[in-house]
Formats: sequence, C-alpha cells, structure tokens
Amino acid sequence: LRTPVTSHGFLGYGVMSCANLAEAIKLAERFVRLRTALMRFRLYIDGEFAIVEASANHPVGILRQFVFESLLLSLARAGSFITGNSILDGEIHFDFPEPPYYTAIKDQLPPTYFNRAANQLRFPRAFLDQPLVMADPVAAQLAVEQCERELALFDNSNDLAAQVRALLAQHQGQYLQLEAVAERLFMSSRTLKRRLQQAG
Repeated sequence: LRTPVTSHGFLGYGVMSCANLAEAIKLAERFVRLRTALMRFRLYIDGEFAIVEASANHPVGILRQFVFESLLLSLARAGSFITGNSILDGEIHFDFPEPPYYTAIKDQLPPTYFNRAANQLRFPRAFLDQPLVMADPVAAQLAVEQCERELALFDNSNDLAAQVRALLAQHQGQYLQLEAVAERLFMSSRTLKRRLQQAG
C-alpha cells in the first residue's frame, strides 16, 4: 500500500505517462519481467468488468500467497493513483483462504474475496478508456525505449557482447568507460576484457 508507482523505475514512469488505463496495463504486462520473474498477468474483459488475472511462472512454495497479494495490491494501488479513481472502485479475488491478518487491514483494501477460482484484480471496464492524470506521450515513448534496453540486457544474459552493447545504448552520446561497464555487469574490468576477447 505504501509503494509508490515511481519505485518501479522507468516502467513506473511509463505506466504513469500512458494515454489511458488499457495502454498502461498493456505496457506493464509487456515489461513485468523487469520487476519480477515470478509472476505474469493478462488483461481480459468479462461483461462489465475488466479483469487482470495473475499467474505464477515458477513454483514459489510458501511465498505463493505473498507474491499474489503484493502483485495484485500493487496493481490496484497503481491503477488508483494514475487514474484518480478510488482504490475501493475495484475488487481483488484470491484463490487461497482468508489469512488471519486480513481483518486488521481490510478497511485499507478494495473489497477482497478469498477461495475464488483465480487471482484477479477486477474493476469496471469503462475505466480502461479513461485518460490518465499524468498522460504524456513523449515521456511514455522515452520510458518504453528505456524498458526495451533493460529487457535486452535480461534477454541476452548469456551473451556478454550483447549485454555490453545494451549498456552502451542506454548512454548514447556519453559512452561508459570500461570500469563503469564492468561494475554494472558485476565483474572486474580485467575479467570483462578477458571475456570480451574470448567472445571475439
């Protein structure tokens, strides 16, 4: 509940800058891997409801309940912030039983239901077309470009040369020195030079 949208870096700024909520959700869905490898979500329509349904990418054991709670509540809070709507305008569904701590915090949450078929954030579909409070197409495009660069680093995690290229692309016009690149790749500059030579 206390996590600001901006804590999600360029993804948070991109979501805030989108034209409407549908665009913001699609952007978050596309780049969610920048924030967590554990979860994914999808948006679909069911009657008058828009539904964001979350699922796990990996078995997370005893953390399962925590990751669903944190993802769906974080999405609800972000949606409320960027649209100006009350967080109480939506509802959250969980597929696990009501936890003992729920009663102490339920007044701070959207209507929340347990033992449901899936883990979902549900809200009126009309919200999807609502213009966002801080819509800014230029800022949104810059944030998307930055997210794409960051994703390239993730996707090329076994390709050192691609990682270095992605880092250099992030700082166009002021190329990073060898030491700075090595630091961002969590290795010494000597190791980076050796591994780049090995990669040709």
